[in-house]
Amino acid sequence: MTQSKYIETTWEPRTYDVWGNAKDGYEVNDSFRHSEVTIRCKVEVNNAGLPGEFLSAYPSDSQIRRALNLRRFKLETDGDDLHITVNRAKDGYPLGELYCTSHESLSPIRAKGEPRLVACPQCGNQIPYEWNARGMTRCVQCHLLFENPETR
Repeated sequence: MTQSKYIETTWEPRTYDVWGNAKDGYEVNDSFRHSEVTIRCKVEVNNAGLPGEFLSAYPSDSQIRRALNLRRFKLETDGDDLHITVNRAKDGYPLGELYCTSHESLSPIRAKGEPRLVACPQCGNQIPYEWNARGMTRCVQCHLLFENPETR
């Protein structure tokens, strides 16, 4: 799979008004939306050389820091490829979150409006993610009839 090593992604950052302390715990009182930011994410190849090979991307800690205007301290992130929550690792202080607005998915990478694809388990050909009533689809390259892996 030959692709560019980076992709442009757009994120909506949110920062918090936080109440509390490390001893008693923290509570997010309010969140504030900020202007969208563009983050150039490094693309990684997953399952390289296998039929299920796919590309993914994710912002680095330094990119997350810049997007949320944070100082240098250890971050703890949670969420998925499109929604990242960020806390200070030392004490769990909630710092903010990022929502990806440019893509349907970053693992595998799929921009908004692009069709979802699935890899044929036999030849690796990428085919549209469409299943019949019995949860089966056929590869147009090797003609293998296979089951939707999410319904097994």
